Amino acid sequence: MALSGSVTTGAYKNHSVTLNWAATQNVATNTSTISWSLVGSGTTSGYVVVAELRVKFNGVEVYYRSPDNRTNCYYGTVLATGTHNIAHNADGSQSLGVTVEAGIYYHSINQSGSANFTLDSIARASSITSANNTTLGKACRISWTPASTNFYYKIRFTLGGWSYTTGAIHPNVTSSYTYTGYVIPIASVAPQLPSSTTGTMTAYLYTYSNSACTAQIGSTSSRNFSVTVPGSVVPSVTSVSASIVNDNETVNDWGVAIVGYTKVKVIASAQGAYGSSINSYILSGGYNATINNSSLVYTGGIITSSGNKVFTVSAKDSRGRSSSSVSTVSIPYYAYSNPSITSFTASRSPDNVSSIAVKANWSFSSIDNKNSVSAILQYKKSNESVWTTYGEIAKDTDTVLDVEFEETSSYNFRITVKDLLDNIAQKEVSVSTIKVLLDFKAGGKGLGIGKIAETDALEIALDVKFLGNMYVRDGADDIPLETYFMKKTCEPGDLKLTMNNVNPGTYITGTTWILIAQGKTIFGVDPNDPNFSESNKTGGSKEHFHNLSSSGYAEASIGGSSPFTMDFNRVQNKNYTSGFRITGGSDSFHQGVVNTVGRGIALGGKTDSTDWTPPFVTCYIWMRTA
Repeated sequence: MALSGSVTTGAYKNHSVTLNWAATQNVATNTSTISWSLVGSGTTSGYVVVAELRVKFNGVEVYYRSPDNRTNCYYGTVLATGTHNIAHNADGSQSLGVTVEAGIYYHSINQSGSANFTLDSIARASSITSANNTTLGKACRISWTPASTNFYYKIRFTLGGWSYTTGAIHPNVTSSYTYTGYVIPIASVAPQLPSSTTGTMTAYLYTYSNSACTAQIGSTSSRNFSVTVPGSVVPSVTSVSASIVNDNETVNDWGVAIVGYTKVKVIASAQGAYGSSINSYILSGGYNATINNSSLVYTGGIITSSGNKVFTVSAKDSRGRSSSSVSTVSIPYYAYSNPSITSFTASRSPDNVSSIAVKANWSFSSIDNKNSVSAILQYKKSNESVWTTYGEIAKDTDTVLDVEFEETSSYNFRITVKDLLDNIAQKEVSVSTIKVLLDFKAGGKGLGIGKIAETDALEIALDVKFLGNMYVRDGADDIPLETYFMKKTCEPGDLKLTMNNVNPGTYITGTTWILIAQGKTIFGVDPNDPNFSESNKTGGSKEHFHNLSSSGYAEASIGGSSPFTMDFNRVQNKNYTSGFRITGGSDSFHQGVVNTVGRGIALGGKTDSTDWTPPFVTCYIWMRTA
């Protein structure tokens, strides 16, 4: 590279012309100014007449003198001077081609000279070589290589509608330089990313030739890099509350939470962080739900378990980040169940058969002594339908009813226990007539044993012991009672599973049975599956094999040397007794890598039959056919 030089023409009678040049460079304009002069050169004795002259820089004529002008040219005589500006390339490089032509001793040009020079490169604007990804709240790292120690720089950062430009940066080096002097502010940049945790920031590098940064050099360089919103930037729940909701007026008046009655209304608010907005709430504890809304007003379903219920709320923002959880105060839920009658008895008095005493016991949920029950007794004759209300009776107390009951009639007694929530429990008992050994109903169609006959039927109020067989007349046959019940409760087509190999027809008279599904499993009918669309279909196999023609490959190994060999290994099959080998000739080869390669060969035949029976236990399955 050069900032000066000279070019001399050819000589005539030992006389020549020389162009001397020197360059001054302007960094701001990226130009070189060439100052030049044409002087006599060659021999130092005498002179020669020089007429026509021409000077070209990079092919452009910068000076010309016609043949009409003549100069007695001695050694060192200045024939012409001048300057010429040359613009450099964008990277600061440029070359200088010089051509000098002169008419020495002759009017017209008869001598010339030329040369090419590479001008010193002019320092230019730097380009960003790297911009590291970073997290908001941390320093950036922007690297470039300054072209001159005299240059100053500024960096402008942009993302969305936000931007920031640094002050003047003076690296004072010409080696790689990394700027870390700016911490990207969370409060300013995070709002530009309301729905994302990452964004693309752009850094612009400006190069200046003066410390005031008013004379920019070259073009601006830029580089994108990623910035991440710190994990600590999350939404926050600002308030949360829970209140009970009772649709039942009585429970609402009590002001408590009761299992099976009470709902809970949860209200919460939250705020985003640095520009994010609230998208949803996550509710856990007493309720588990996700509510997609910017605010939370949620009434859940009726809670069905007792204990202290806590409702925990967290919020998720538009960046997909969740807040810390905030819990409500606990709400105690009282267990509740409907009233239950644990015992109820009624009996005639042994001293007065027209007098009946009742006794009942029950339980109910007191709900912190807010709930109570009433027990109402009713009675009627067993053969009547209308109940008579006696009134309320005390718990677990023998109550002799002040009503005279007929000794020849049976009575039904009903107790109704009702709590303040209008839930009830009922239970009925009966009291027979007075006890007699045998009683014939008037008309001869009813018989009472152990009681007065009340209907046209056999009524027994004594424990019965049968010392002989009991039979049921079925047509012309007398069938044992047990057999009769079994026959009537088992229809043709029904199955009987048993561990005993005894045909049910031998003890269920008049029925026919066969063994089915011997060695087979049973599947339910599926109308949508043709294999199981109706009963009594069969199919399947205890053993199974796989065809190999389309489901497997054997591997053959081919050596890479010449001659090659292909080995087929013996397989576990009685049709193959040994392996075999294919060998190529001395000049043979296979196309592929020089190492051993695998060649897939489709298999044939099938696998051995395999038992795929699952674990099982056997029994006899009999089906009635008639």
